[in-house]
Amino acid sequence: MTSSGTIFMEGRSPEILSQKTEATDQGFSEKRAARITEGKQADNSQLSKRKHLPEPKQKPVRTSRTDNGQVKPLKRAARVEPSLKEKLLAAYSDNAKAIGEMATSLTVLSTSSVEAAAELMTAMRTKQKLQEQLLNALEAESKGELTEDTLPKELQDLIK
Repeated sequence: MTSSGTIFMEGRSPEILSQKTEATDQGFSEKRAARITEGKQADNSQLSKRKHLPEPKQKPVRTSRTDNGQVKPLKRAARVEPSLKEKLLAAYSDNAKAIGEMATSLTVLSTSSVEAAAELMTAMRTKQKLQEQLLNALEAESKGELTEDTLPKELQDLIK
């Protein structure tokens, strides 16, 4: 017993002891009986205090519409090795961009350094010859006369 007259039981905190217990009539608790009939072991007021675990985030499913309006999930396409034609076209466009950039820098160099402009012109001619070979290879590929093994070494290096 303390000086204020409160009795403490060993192992019990004063907060628990001061809580109002369920009203019972000779050991009968209406709340407990209601929980038992509902099949619950825990009190609803205690359940609301629990923290709920967040649901795992799901990635949105990409969908497409069919001709008749149905929605179907999109399937991922298997990674496919680009065809020889695609490789040749990509090399052709990259080479064309490089030639365009060289032409732009040639206009700047022609006024300042004649030697650098001459070197750039030879590099441009080389790129233009490669461009011609790429066009011939595309034509042969469209006829079905070309494989990757029959390409010249310069073009094989360019398309890889």
